[in-house]
Amino acid sequence: MRLLARVMPACRFVIILALLTSAAFAVAAPAPASNAPNAAPATPSPALALESRTSRQFDQIDSALMQIETAFQNRDLPPKDLQAFRDKIAPFTPKLQTTLDRLNTILAAVKARLDQLGPAPAAKAPPESAQITKERQQQQSEFEAIDALVKRAKLLIVRVTQINARIAKHQHATFTHSLFRRGPSIVEPGRWFDVLAETPHNFEMAQAAAGQWFKQVNSRLPGWRTPLFWILVLAAFGLYWPVSMYARRGRDHTGVSADQFRKIVEAWKVVFIVAAGALLPFVVIAGLSAAFGVFDAFFRRPFFVLLLSVLGVAIAEGLGRGVLAPSSPDWRLLTLRDGRYSHTRAAMVLIAAIVMAGHVLHALCDAIGAGWMFQGAVNGLVAFCAAIAIAAALWRGGEDCNSEAVLGPRVTATRDWYGPLRILLWIVTVAILVAVPAGFLGLASFLVAQVLWVGFVGLVAMMAHTLVEEAIAVGVKPTTPFGRALNASSGLSSGSIEQFAILLSGASTVAIFVAALLLILAPWGIQSTDLPTYFHDAFFGFHVGDISVSISSIIIAVAIFVIGIATTRTVGSWIESRFLPHTRLDLGLRNAVRTSFGYLGFILALGFSLAYLGLNFEKLAIVAGALSVGIGFGLQSIVNNFVSGLILLWERAIRVGDWIVVGSEEGLVRRINVRSTEIQTFDCAVVAVPNSNLVAGIVKNFVRTDRSGRIMIAIPVNAAADPEKARNILLEIAKSHKLVSSRPEPTVVFAGITPSAYNFELYCFVADISTLGTVKSDLNFEIYHRFKAEGLFAAPPPSSVVTLAGLERFEPLLDRVVGGASLDETPERAWKKS
Repeated sequence: MRLLARVMPACRFVIILALLTSAAFAVAAPAPASNAPNAAPATPSPALALESRTSRQFDQIDSALMQIETAFQNRDLPPKDLQAFRDKIAPFTPKLQTTLDRLNTILAAVKARLDQLGPAPAAKAPPESAQITKERQQQQSEFEAIDALVKRAKLLIVRVTQINARIAKHQHATFTHSLFRRGPSIVEPGRWFDVLAETPHNFEMAQAAAGQWFKQVNSRLPGWRTPLFWILVLAAFGLYWPVSMYARRGRDHTGVSADQFRKIVEAWKVVFIVAAGALLPFVVIAGLSAAFGVFDAFFRRPFFVLLLSVLGVAIAEGLGRGVLAPSSPDWRLLTLRDGRYSHTRAAMVLIAAIVMAGHVLHALCDAIGAGWMFQGAVNGLVAFCAAIAIAAALWRGGEDCNSEAVLGPRVTATRDWYGPLRILLWIVTVAILVAVPAGFLGLASFLVAQVLWVGFVGLVAMMAHTLVEEAIAVGVKPTTPFGRALNASSGLSSGSIEQFAILLSGASTVAIFVAALLLILAPWGIQSTDLPTYFHDAFFGFHVGDISVSISSIIIAVAIFVIGIATTRTVGSWIESRFLPHTRLDLGLRNAVRTSFGYLGFILALGFSLAYLGLNFEKLAIVAGALSVGIGFGLQSIVNNFVSGLILLWERAIRVGDWIVVGSEEGLVRRINVRSTEIQTFDCAVVAVPNSNLVAGIVKNFVRTDRSGRIMIAIPVNAAADPEKARNILLEIAKSHKLVSSRPEPTVVFAGITPSAYNFELYCFVADISTLGTVKSDLNFEIYHRFKAEGLFAAPPPSSVVTLAGLERFEPLLDRVVGGASLDETPERAWKKS
């Protein structure tokens, strides 16, 4: 107690000192940052920064769309401006979609935080903390801001899609108008008088333009530079001749086998050499012009016109020599029925020269400002001359007259596209010859250009496809170095490498076909960006008032459907004949894959054709709903069989190649169709069984789980023989046959005993049920020979023989019946009397 009394004053002093010190620090502490006059500004929220940046981006896109919409309202736009607008808005959709995806992610995160915070408390509920209320308000403001950006992005995407569709519609309308715009006919005499009157003036203008061009070029080359430049230009053009002579020298491959891979490599080599020979002088001239300082815009325009024209003729020459090889029959890629390889190559070069000369004349008329009548006459004359050249080539390229002389039995030839191609070219040629005098010069010029362009693209695509196919066939094999390296690096088996090669070949074929198709359709105003739009419209539709259907749209839609079905069948045949045989799938599953691919291709072809007509599945659903009652009663059996066919394909209770019994019919399943299943019986007849019968009825399948089968042979053995000996002989015969399975082993059953014979039954199994009849026949023959040699066959049963002694008791009855008994005395009464 004394110690406590002494310590207490000291403790009080320490406590008072601590309180005073803390109060002094509290007075000296600085004010909060929010109250300080020079406090740093608060960092803005990331959502606010995103909103500001995205809003600026949306404003720029909105401004560009407004300019395009204003341009549409003010005037009719030329094709160049339409294409420029389309190129301008092309990156808008992917950019907006990327931004929309990012905004949706952020919006979902903000909504999740709001859900965690929950709604604001009710008025009578206990109040929540101010920090929670502030956080909810901040998250709600961010949610509303981002949601507004999401809605604006969706609106901009819709606007871009609508403007893109509007531009495409205007492009197609402009293209159609330019083709079918009719002008004065070139066969009118008055028009030629005007053209002839304008020709001297245009000729003088051309001379003046050429002189002005040479004068302007020479003015930039003072002194000795002028003759040096033109001497070097002439020397550059002289480079074409040695290259051309090298290409015309022909192939010299003595002792080299002309397989398909070497043929296509040599063809590409010829094409590149001829094209390089035409391109090399222009490359040298371009380098000289740049070195001398004259390669400006004034020089480049005629330079590129001449370059493209000469290059087009050179490519035609190279394709003709590379593909047809007139002087080297063993190295030809294409075989013509008429054998006119030199004439066909010359026709290709002549048509290309006429068309390219037309392009040069058109550029020259634009440069000198020739009148529209003179330009129309030039275009019509060029188209008419090209049509005459095509007709002459087709007329001289008829089928050989000796083709019908067949000295042996005819065989089925492979598919030949030469005849249909000639018919199509004749149709186009007649259309050109009719369009030129009728005044449709735009259509005639377009058709001539398309003949040349489609020919170029088709031949190049064919050569590219052949090169890729042969390169894959030669290089991607299990035995090649690449195949061995692939096997060692990836562990793929030989079969897997073959499958990979086939898939790679198929993918390259599809890529080449799509690229060629887009190149062919490009002059028609159809671009690669239009195809996804068509596919999207097929399933989701578009609403632009009432749907307008015309004969041309129906014809084109039918053509699209036919092309889609043909493509599906071609790809399906390729899958069935080339890819599936290299897999481990059985015949039934291969048939299921092939049939399912056919159904998918049919749906896609139908979708594309309906998209072109402007129909979508929503409208079809309305029509189908209105007609559902009639369809339900009228097509009930067909729908039942179709659904049953799908069940058979995927349940696989019955597969292609199975041995089944349906009712009284027995045979092998050959094909499962949409409505019925084809069964080939063993007497070479084909039975079509409805699919619903196979699903709902009783079907016996001998090979459902495996292909093994059981043989049962019943043999009667002589009752005097040793049963053990007969049993051993039967087992020995069964086990000695090479097709009889050892597991389960053959079995002999002692089935019964009669006074005259012992009845045995031999049971054995075969691995393949298709050999059942052959094995059973072999066993029967062997059993006959062995049992005959061993005397094991049972004796025939004794026949029922009545002796004469047994007939003595019936003599009185026979005398009465045969010897004149009364008619009313029956045999029974005579029997009783006797």
